[in-house]
Amino acid sequence: QDLLAEAFKARTVARGDRFKQGLHFEKTAAPVVYTDALKMLIAWAVQRGLELYQWDEVAAFYGNTMDLPVVVQLPLGFNPWGDELRALDAPPIYATMAKGVPGIPQGSYLQYKDILPALAALDFQPAEADNCLFVHKSGNMATTLHVDDGILAVPTRAHAEQFLGKHGLGKTRDLTWGPLTSTLGIDFRVSYGPDRRTVFMSQPSFAATILERAEMQDCSLKRTPAIPGHVYTKADCPVTEEQKAGLRSKGHDQVRYRSVNASANYLTVMTRPDLRFINGKVAKYNANPGVPHFTAQKHMLRFIKGTVDYGIEFNWRASDPDRAA
Repeated sequence: QDLLAEAFKARTVARGDRFKQGLHFEKTAAPVVYTDALKMLIAWAVQRGLELYQWDEVAAFYGNTMDLPVVVQLPLGFNPWGDELRALDAPPIYATMAKGVPGIPQGSYLQYKDILPALAALDFQPAEADNCLFVHKSGNMATTLHVDDGILAVPTRAHAEQFLGKHGLGKTRDLTWGPLTSTLGIDFRVSYGPDRRTVFMSQPSFAATILERAEMQDCSLKRTPAIPGHVYTKADCPVTEEQKAGLRSKGHDQVRYRSVNASANYLTVMTRPDLRFINGKVAKYNANPGVPHFTAQKHMLRFIKGTVDYGIEFNWRASDPDRAA
């Protein structure tokens, strides 16, 4: 039996085999703003001189009402009918969840369904291009949604108070919020003046974590992200079990290779487009990397080591041809 249309987004991990290309192909397991939409919000705010705030909902996943049946096995010994423990060898008991909790595939979707009417009541509607980018009917305020986090662009702090305070979104949920400094593993440096406005976003701590995961915290540095002129081919992949065992004996760990590539991918798409070429190349051989691919990954990491403070900067200057604010 086919799942309901609204269930697909929540059940990506569990029921990805039921996706239909063109209908559900672009859905994700959690309602998160597209990276490009988030950056567009930052650029828009800088150009207009809007203030930027970050907000986070505390304990967002607890208590949202389930709209589809999720059956779970109760813990051994738990007795729903009395205070005494049940025998540990008694037959298991199953129950249908009434409220959402962290860890279930549907949790993020339930959170989205719960916060949607609250945002609508404040005159914020999802953009047609991204249902996790909400624009105010005035056209002068907007917020992103990353499951239970968001970045808000508003004219003044008073507008932020109106949206996030006890008479706004904070009326129905517990929020922490303040000026935009760090969220989603990204550091933001915001500087506004009469002649220039700047927002710089980078991920130095996350870059350091990747190097630590690869055990290359103290590696030498490289001046380029990739080996100049090198061609990456499938012919460099190991074929026999003996070759694969030889790689393992030399410390070439495939699991760590994939883990590092996955982390580097997040770094690349968020703040480091200069890594896009080499990150794509090394990830292409995740299933069966060979010596040249491990070497290329290490070269990339040595470049990251020397550029942990790199990022993306958004600028507005009063001297620019477009002086709109």
